Amino acid sequence: MLAAILDAVEASYHLEPARRYITGLSQGGHGTLALAMRLPWHFAALATVCGWADDPAAAASAIGTVPVWAFHGEDDPIVPVQRSLEVVEALRRVGGQTRLTRYAAVGHDAWQLAYGNEDLPRWFLSHHRER
Repeated sequence: MLAAILDAVEASYHLEPARRYITGLSQGGHGTLALAMRLPWHFAALATVCGWADDPAAAASAIGTVPVWAFHGEDDPIVPVQRSLEVVEALRRVGGQTRLTRYAAVGHDAWQLAYGNEDLPRWFLSHHRER
């Protein structure tokens, strides 16, 4: 369904399909990885905040070398930081381009720091996918 929505939007608006990015936090971070697994060719880069994958190895296999920047609070009581570490480690094992930013003394609200990070928009824009 997402692929159909993206195709419809691109047919109606002047966009750069090579510069599609996806991000999400918490359950949205999980969804970001799930969508990227199913549509890895649609995204130039993705960022997760307090995200996780049900099966990190499967996520890494599907996402491959699409750049991923994961953000997580060290003291997250909802989604343990280990969940992001598992994804990043799995991606690195398959040669993925990953970054991990861990925030000390931060809980589940790591999105304030992640989305306030001035480097994130520049990082996204530094990536594009081949057509």
